[in-house]
Amino acid sequence: IKSLRQKGHQQFNSRNNQQARTYYRQALDQLEAISNTSVEHEQFRCDVYLDICDTYRGQGSRTKADEYSKIARKIALELNDGLRIAHCLDRQGAIKRMKKDYSGALIDLRDALELKLKMLGDYNLDVALSYYNLGNIYDSQSKFDHAVTMHQKALDIRLTLRGVHHTDVANSYDHIGHAYRRQNKHGDALLMYQNALEIRKVLLGDDHTDVADSCNNMGKAFTNQSMYDYALSMFQQAAQIYIQVGGEDKHEVAIVYRNLANVYHKMDNSTLEDIMRQKSEEIQQKLKYQAALKKTDKRGEISQDGSDLETEVMTDDEDC
Repeated sequence: IKSLRQKGHQQFNSRNNQQARTYYRQALDQLEAISNTSVEHEQFRCDVYLDICDTYRGQGSRTKADEYSKIARKIALELNDGLRIAHCLDRQGAIKRMKKDYSGALIDLRDALELKLKMLGDYNLDVALSYYNLGNIYDSQSKFDHAVTMHQKALDIRLTLRGVHHTDVANSYDHIGHAYRRQNKHGDALLMYQNALEIRKVLLGDDHTDVADSCNNMGKAFTNQSMYDYALSMFQQAAQIYIQVGGEDKHEVAIVYRNLANVYHKMDNSTLEDIMRQKSEEIQQKLKYQAALKKTDKRGEISQDGSDLETEVMTDDEDC
């Protein structure tokens, strides 16, 4: 059962949410088949429901994510397991963030942090995750000084406990870069993005979507500094990696094409701007059509519930 969950984690970290969910459900099925349950079994069941919640979050499906988060929370409360209750609060905050209920998300995430600090102390990776998630909420509220403070706290803990070469450290650098860029501190942002890119290349190799994310972020920072040739190079590298890994009809590719169009616009190259913008729009239309097909019911009618059509690019396996 644990090996199935591990396979699910591997797929999830590669952004294969549907395949990850298949493994998680197989683990649940095997667990349900055990007649004599124990506290350990219930703890494991709670964790797997949260795993499934995360796969739906990765696909932008708020309704399904909320459904599985509530099941996990019920189990955690029955166990009176403070740490797992905190993990459920993490997910509730994540889902509220997807709904743009930032005030509600802050309440849940602060409650989660408080529980973790009481149970785990100040220097713990789970505590770092709470700071990281709080930083993301403050960023969404355009409270960038608060965002940097939270992400810096997460980074300090991660550097101490993980060392420099870990994906969590890269993610913290990435999000500090986001906050700096939105404060127009483009030089500082570029340095943070560069740190993230170097770590990701060492850990993941050149052809990984996280590396492409860093290239795209650096392209935006270069654009903001009117360094257009460098920006084009970064965006082109990002597009190449995304296409090589998952094909051209991806949300990330459409975003990069749009970013390229914006650079060409600033360079007064209307021909290439139009080409890139058209490519971006064509991909978006394909994705909308594919999403609509998935929502078609048995009678061939299109569902009017668009909540599951939203997408969110994940940059951390526990990112809210």
